[in-house]
Amino acid sequence: MHTEITILLTVFAALFTAFCLLVVVPVYLELRNVNIPPGVANPWKLCVTHCSVLYSINLYGQILGQLGLCNQMNFKRRFRCCIMAHKRPMPSGLHIKDLTFSGVPERVYEPTTTSGEKKKGLLYFHGGGWVVLYISLESDTTVVSVGYRLAPKHKYPTLPDDCEVMTCHLLSVTAADFRVDPRRVAVGGESAGANLAAALCQRVSKTQDGHLPSTCAQVFIYPALQMADIHLPSYQQKHSVPILFRDRVVFYLLQYLNGNTSVSQQILEGKHVPIKLKLRHKKRLYPENLPSQFKK
Repeated sequence: MHTEITILLTVFAALFTAFCLLVVVPVYLELRNVNIPPGVANPWKLCVTHCSVLYSINLYGQILGQLGLCNQMNFKRRFRCCIMAHKRPMPSGLHIKDLTFSGVPERVYEPTTTSGEKKKGLLYFHGGGWVVLYISLESDTTVVSVGYRLAPKHKYPTLPDDCEVMTCHLLSVTAADFRVDPRRVAVGGESAGANLAAALCQRVSKTQDGHLPSTCAQVFIYPALQMADIHLPSYQQKHSVPILFRDRVVFYLLQYLNGNTSVSQQILEGKHVPIKLKLRHKKRLYPENLPSQFKK
């Protein structure tokens, strides 16, 4: 009996030690690096979410990737799918349907409010579906969330190609299929999705032949618009502000381009852009062009 208790205590101590080494210590060290700017609502909630969930997922995904057991991005997506698999009650006032065009999936959120006039439309590049629900309900707008193929499995230019195909298709059928005014269709997205939305608007403007209506607005939520210079004031001031640190921005950029993260440090040091290219874009990226409140 005494031997069994000793074994159980030893196993418990080993598990507790492993838990501390794999969870508590990394989270504590990460917490010390977090910089929460003044004015943020619920700063501790942000810290806990960042350190206990997001950072842990990144850390364990990285460990599994180095062991050759699972790709880091695949691990993160599977974890996210497990969370999103929990069914939540659908809000009233919306009709949701899944469609596919040219192999690209889309989810359409249509307000069920009845009115005589056609509704506004928004092409949204994700972000999460629950954010889209809120946008559609609060603005009485038909929102189409585009399920473009993802990096690192699919490299550039697959992602913007998918977005362009879907956008051109939707602009041509909005009035007939979704009861949306084609003159009131905006394009938007968040983070990488905002990058795709911005690139898409540039593409469409160059290839516009008059057969399709132009988008009426662009809605970008914390967009990733350039990676030529990651030493601009915002990158320096917010480099350790949750939930996206500067080094993670570089990590995701490389996943999008070719999946090779061995050059991360060179990008962080600004060595990835030729001098000629830096000089060419200096006027656009010159910090002195910023409003005074953003130079502090």
